[in-house]
Amino acid sequence: MSALLLLCLGSGSALAGPVEDHVNGAIQAITNGDFDTARDLLDEAEDAAPDSPTVVLGSTIASIDYYRGMMEFFGGDRDQQTLVYWRSALEKDLSFGWDKALVADQEAEDLFEALRSEVDSRDQVEAQVPEDSTEFRVYVDGRMLSHYDAVVGGTHLVQVLCMGKGLTGDWHEFGDPPDYARMCASMGDGSADGKKEKEPKEKKEKEPKEKKEKEPKEEKPPKEPKEPKEPKEPKEPKEGGVSGAKIGLVGGGVALVAGGAATYFALYRPNYQSFEDYDDRPWDVTPEIADDIEGKHNTYRFLTLGLWGVGAAVAVTGAVLPLGDTQLRLVPLGNGLLLQGRF
Repeated sequence: MSALLLLCLGSGSALAGPVEDHVNGAIQAITNGDFDTARDLLDEAEDAAPDSPTVVLGSTIASIDYYRGMMEFFGGDRDQQTLVYWRSALEKDLSFGWDKALVADQEAEDLFEALRSEVDSRDQVEAQVPEDSTEFRVYVDGRMLSHYDAVVGGTHLVQVLCMGKGLTGDWHEFGDPPDYARMCASMGDGSADGKKEKEPKEKKEKEPKEKKEKEPKEEKPPKEPKEPKEPKEPKEPKEGGVSGAKIGLVGGGVALVAGGAATYFALYRPNYQSFEDYDDRPWDVTPEIADDIEGKHNTYRFLTLGLWGVGAAVAVTGAVLPLGDTQLRLVPLGNGLLLQGRF
């Protein structure tokens, strides 16, 4: 039996969630001129955002309507629908930048920048996050909010981290803020993510079919017994004990896990400590500081978990698979390592 294991250690596709995957697929479809596929993927990204197990970044959320508007500008309703989509994108992330690598059209970029100034001049509404709440934290379009924060009116992705339960989310139209505590309370209604389980459909019982009686087959005369073959001499066991491949896999897995531990203590823990320090004095937290801490928090957490997960998988593979006489080789790739061999 042949085996082929691909270990992707890059930080790009390995750490991307379903929302990011759909957006990246839409960008590729736009590059190929397939607007129908791109629209479907952006719809899937929007549907997946509230159920994301991690906080979705504001730039990712804004990109959904940004690319919708771009397709309208070049192949649809340039005068109205394009403006609706681009305004919506900038409501979610006012700093979202024009994608010059995909489109270098000065007229379209000038229109986008004019809409940025328009959205920036709008009045904002208070998010009304409870000041003394210790039961949950509120994120709007990927940005953690305090009681004094406000948001631009429009549709935003609201995600609430409920202590002891996890993350829940929903699209919400500001003006009036949502009931954040109720979003956490709803997580107990049926399942961990707050959605009620569907009742199973009743299965229709099928009537048993009548079996036809088979006619007895004619008995064949018994075959003459074959002469037993002489037993083969047992092969001598190969010397060498545990193979170098097994040692290499287990050692490599342990090294990756150790790298994850080093990342945890050197990067994740100090950043999380700064997060707690600012939590004790929220008056010193600016939106820029909060975005920076939150972005580093997500990056360091995913990197740590990725190293631990890959390291554990490699170590278990080396410990479990029968690699006693196997010769494996590691082939370097652009975004990882290729482990190839036969066993």
